[in-house]
Amino acid sequence: MVDFPSTIPPVHEVQSWCKSQKSIIILKLTR
Repeated sequence: MVDFPSTIPPVHEVQSWCKSQKSIIILKLTR
C-alpha cells in the first residue's frame, strides 16, 4: 500500500473544482 500525502484533496473536492472551472470557462466563452 502506498501512503498518499495529505495534500491530495478528496475526490469530491476535485470533481466540484472541475465543475466550477468548466462553468467559468463556459462563462468566458459565451461573453
